Amino acid sequence: MSDLLNININIAGNSYPMKVKPAEESKIRKAAQLINDDFNKYKKVYGSMKHIDLLAMTSLQIASDFIEINVGNNASNLKNEISKLNEELNEFIGNEKTIK
Repeated sequence: MSDLLNININIAGNSYPMKVKPAEESKIRKAAQLINDDFNKYKKVYGSMKHIDLLAMTSLQIASDFIEINVGNNASNLKNEISKLNEELNEFIGNEKTIK
């Protein structure tokens, strides 16, 4: 089993100890920074809200962004697949014409 790193991640002023694979440390820290950045944006606008509510709004925003990216990626993948199929059909049709 690979060695795990003990790290502390701060989110919304709270520290969370974690054990992560060395290759994942940077990704985890970037994710925590993204959460904190969005949390702080909401805190500036809705400063009187409870932290839990600000975190809920932050989670909703990040999940919404994630879905938007995945839908965009799926559309892009679909477009690529259609282009590949179109090329294959054109090649097939071209071969059929030369056989006749």
